[in-house]
Amino acid sequence: MKCSLLICIYFILGSNGKVLKETDTSFSFEDDNDNSVDKEAPSRERINLSYPGTRWCGPGNTADDYDDLGAHPEEDKCCRRHDHCDNMASHESKYNLTNDDYFTRLHCRCDKEFHDCLKSVNSTLAQRIGSFYFNIRDKCYKEQHPIMDCAEEKHKFFIRRCVKYIVDKSKPRLWQWFDLPFYDDDQDFGVDFL
Repeated sequence: MKCSLLICIYFILGSNGKVLKETDTSFSFEDDNDNSVDKEAPSRERINLSYPGTRWCGPGNTADDYDDLGAHPEEDKCCRRHDHCDNMASHESKYNLTNDDYFTRLHCRCDKEFHDCLKSVNSTLAQRIGSFYFNIRDKCYKEQHPIMDCAEEKHKFFIRRCVKYIVDKSKPRLWQWFDLPFYDDDQDFGVDFL
């Protein structure tokens, strides 16, 4: 299924992409030296795709450097900021959570900022990028009191998302997964609690 998803993304985004080894980078904030990449690490191929006319919007990026923006610079700026936000790569563990998804997941604050940035650009392309990302991507993470139940759900097609949670405020906060709202919803990214 994951390979099929990649093929679908390829056809949706077009062929504006690169195939890289996981140990390769498009650019780095680190100094370029031989110690920056672990040459002994197992190498897995990943596909860096970007939405046509952008360098940063899509899984990975196709930018030559941080300042490389495509024909749609405002949308690219939203995506670039999102790419540099607190994230958890596929199969990475952090905050006592493990990302078992094929793609990177981000802190809920980062996804909220991305959502708001695309909405403020208010272009047809921003709408497409937002709809694609938020209607396909399903989870973000944040620290909150333990979730007890879902108080309110939204449905789109065959997809269910919790948009309001019941939490146990008597227990300490912990890192948890939260459903992302759909792009057109005005929910607040897992911060509506009862």
